[in-house]
Amino acid sequence: MKFFLDANLPNNLVDLIRKKFGVPVRKVPGVLSDEQIYAKAKRQDRCLLSLDTDFLNILKYPPGHHSGIIVFRLKDQSRENVCSVVIHFCDMFKGRWHLLKGNTVVVRETRFRIYTPSQNS
Repeated sequence: MKFFLDANLPNNLVDLIRKKFGVPVRKVPGVLSDEQIYAKAKRQDRCLLSLDTDFLNILKYPPGHHSGIIVFRLKDQSRENVCSVVIHFCDMFKGRWHLLKGNTVVVRETRFRIYTPSQNS
């Protein structure tokens, strides 16, 4: 699994994820539109991590047509909380990244939901 972190996530997550989980991580460069971010993640076969709920539009970004989209819908969007929740979520899937591939995931502080391609039919 390779990750693509949206610009709205803290910069230090790149190194935290890379060191803790040993997975390739890139940060969205500069200011790109959602469509450009999605296309770049898809082209590079990377799972997109974001705070942007626009990526939850399954008509525009349907499960099964990408390498995974994980959107963190957090009430507390402080840097510390975002990093904590992202790392905790990654801990749950360490060694089981394949379960995220092609799915859209909504992550909250205490729970998450995975939308699979079959749920989109």
